[in-house]
Amino acid sequence: MLARALCLLVISIFTFPAHALKLVTEENPPFNYTDPKTKEFTGITTQLVKEALKRANVPYSIDVLPWARALSMAQTDPDTCIFATVRLPEREPLFQWVGPLSRANFSLFAMNSFQGKLNVLDDAKQYKIGGMIEDGPTKFVQSKGLKVEVVPDYKQNLHKLKAGHIDLWVSSLERGPEMAAQAGVKDIKPVLLFRSVDHFLACSPKVPETTIKALSQAVEAMRTEGVIKTKKYQPADK
Repeated sequence: MLARALCLLVISIFTFPAHALKLVTEENPPFNYTDPKTKEFTGITTQLVKEALKRANVPYSIDVLPWARALSMAQTDPDTCIFATVRLPEREPLFQWVGPLSRANFSLFAMNSFQGKLNVLDDAKQYKIGGMIEDGPTKFVQSKGLKVEVVPDYKQNLHKLKAGHIDLWVSSLERGPEMAAQAGVKDIKPVLLFRSVDHFLACSPKVPETTIKALSQAVEAMRTEGVIKTKKYQPADK
């Protein structure tokens, strides 16, 4: 009887679901967004995160919030993770990282009437640049010594760009056109692609290591199967 009880205890330990995670994120098409027809929260990165959680047997909930608020919560709240997060050097010690999951290209956008020519990021120093608070592309540009006027919402940047209050808007090549369409600003163009980066699931230091390990193993299995196309993370790529 004792042996049987111990056996059942061991089985329960290894099959009991992991801690439930609270996932926080933003509207960031095409990586994570609410489908206007089905109202389902979906996207390139979202679907990969959901699949990894399913494989790791980790229950979860998703809250869609302003990015700066979501980033703060993921640093301090227990059992909380944020996506799709760029692994910047200043963020490295703040989270436990799972990924990479998807890839984005940091870009500068301007109105179609913009006549300037940008070959490298430094060429943008002479212009007024708009970005979003705590956003990956914005943080990267700021780290290179460029001044960026930050606002909490991308639509504000697009309206400022259209009104001529800023000359350039920093975003990613993938989401820029979709966000512009949502904001009703159609006549924009990319004028410089300056950095390719990977997206991760970034988890609070308070998330159990066993959960992080299970998710990381699920992600690597998905990469091996070709479900995830990004290469395995290498610290030198930061």
